[in-house]
Amino acid sequence: MRVDDARGRLEGTSPRRGAETHAPRGNVDAAPADRVALSSAARALAGLRAEIGPLDEVREERVAGLRAVVGAGAYRVAMETVARDLIVDELGGLLAWAA
Repeated sequence: MRVDDARGRLEGTSPRRGAETHAPRGNVDAAPADRVALSSAARALAGLRAEIGPLDEVREERVAGLRAVVGAGAYRVAMETVARDLIVDELGGLLAWAA
């Protein structure tokens, strides 16, 4: 992301050598307009974020159900399923890396 002030400077930098550093002539009351330029990657990320919605959304019913099961001591982990999912995730990552 690049942020320029009205004089063409990057925010937080000093003016370029030979650049005009005084207010523009004309309407002295007019405030200079700042500009922001987003990269294509930033625009793509913003689009994805808008598409998938908030990431911190909590499924209250699911959480309440899991709390009840754990509280009753009845929560059981299917170790085979966990192991299989870990292997599939790891192999998928290796295959993607090799491609």
